[in-house]
Amino acid sequence: MGDRTYKLGSGITSEYGHYVISLGEPCCGERMFKVITPIAIVLVLTLASHSAQAGCDFYAAPDLLGDAQGGPTGVAGADGTSAEPFVMADFWDRGFALPGATLCLKDGIYRGADSMLDVTPNTNGALGNPITIRAFNDGGVFIDGEDLRRPFRLRWSNYWVLEGFNVANSSAFAVSIGGDISGTRIHHVTVRRVVAWDALITNGSSNNFHVWGIDYADDVLLEDVAGFGTGRKVFTVYRSRRVTMRRAFARWEGSGGGSAIPISCIYRSYDVICENNIAVWTAEQQPSIGVPSGGRGALAMDWLAYGDESWAADGDLNFDPKNAQMRMLGNIAIVPADLPDDPGSMTPTPLTPASATWMAYIKGVEYINNVAIANRNDMPLWRVEGCIDKPSAAAFCDWAIGLDETEAPLIARHNTSWGGNNLSKFTGWTVDDDRLEVAYGDPGCLLTGPKKGL
Repeated sequence: MGDRTYKLGSGITSEYGHYVISLGEPCCGERMFKVITPIAIVLVLTLASHSAQAGCDFYAAPDLLGDAQGGPTGVAGADGTSAEPFVMADFWDRGFALPGATLCLKDGIYRGADSMLDVTPNTNGALGNPITIRAFNDGGVFIDGEDLRRPFRLRWSNYWVLEGFNVANSSAFAVSIGGDISGTRIHHVTVRRVVAWDALITNGSSNNFHVWGIDYADDVLLEDVAGFGTGRKVFTVYRSRRVTMRRAFARWEGSGGGSAIPISCIYRSYDVICENNIAVWTAEQQPSIGVPSGGRGALAMDWLAYGDESWAADGDLNFDPKNAQMRMLGNIAIVPADLPDDPGSMTPTPLTPASATWMAYIKGVEYINNVAIANRNDMPLWRVEGCIDKPSAAAFCDWAIGLDETEAPLIARHNTSWGGNNLSKFTGWTVDDDRLEVAYGDPGCLLTGPKKGL
């Protein structure tokens, strides 16, 4: 794939590596607001060659099912040197994946079962001595699942660092990092400069495959990463703790149904930081998929404590299962002007999410310095829902804003928006002007009625 420039509608242009957003005419007397964000997302697809910084203990290369692109071919059972690389699975199958070990992936296209990054469960590094897999040249490695295999799966394996490669065309999630519902979790995983696209598409209620899935995980860092293409969600963090997603780019293009979201920062998770990310909803593949779909927002927080969430207490006797401890800082959510029609609509209707930014059933959230853009007039920019919007869940979200902002379910400051239909929804909350501020412009631009904006 070559460089892409996305024309997101009048006044908005985005390019890989940076965003330049020029907001149009003032609304309700709002001052002009221009964002020039050198977000420096490193998208491996267009990255200049950059060799691995640290030493390589072992080398792997594509075998004959893939394409070594003129370099030595990986051979099962080889020495694992630069001149005689083995296949990727040898690293863990032969016991080389030990604390402190580094595997470098030579350039090429990796295909076949032995060339997937599908690590044997319970392969662990150690504190201060993680196991590392990196591309020898950033962007020179493509792990292709061919819609038959999972190109990147790390299960129940702790203290890992993974850097600099591309994965796509999965038989399930394109990237899967996690434990499972039984209580076996994964922890201390760092992923940098990895791009993923195209999770499995299935139709209807079974469509629950994401491009990036972080599940039942603790202490995870995603930094300078990207995801796009097909999948119910592009990024999702589910039943996890202490996860940071920083400088991620997400573009949702289509799925087999379900609630689609480019970046779902939090779902039944705790202590998550979502900062300096860009989420774009484009839906261009949905017409060819040919099934109905919908979504909550380009950027979403969907959090609700269902009964027993004691798994997240982590020894804290004062743990509050209704306090998400969520921080969303400096993100940009974009819904462009031109969207395809939803193939499930009887009358042709543009396929829009419920809003550019969607938050629901949230307590313990700091929402600061974010931007919501919808360059169209048929959808709201913000949708913030409380317990009143989900009566069946009232037993699990029975909070209201407290007497000081340390108790507030939602602390929102210095956020701004452009476009939309001025019908943003903000319900189910007791709003105190001291804790919910509009830093730019008249709150009437964001919300109808007497309630304050974000």
